[in-house]
Amino acid sequence: MSIAIGLAGATDLVTGWLERGVPAAGALALLVCAGLVVVGRRRRSTLAQDGLVGATWVLGGLALAAGAAALVGVVAGTVAG
Repeated sequence: MSIAIGLAGATDLVTGWLERGVPAAGALALLVCAGLVVVGRRRRSTLAQDGLVGATWVLGGLALAAGAAALVGVVAGTVAG
């Protein structure tokens, strides 16, 4: 079972974009959450709490993406090999 020849390039392109885009988006999201914590610390405590909750979700999403990438690597290696 292999990917059709016409789809191989498109799949590699999408995988490459996701491989670089997910960590970049995660880093940006963590910076936004840190900004919420800083602003919330000075003015509103609920904003700081929202920043910490958001950071937890971002880290969970990054862990999920890393696990998915490892799983795809194993499955693709098994299928291709």
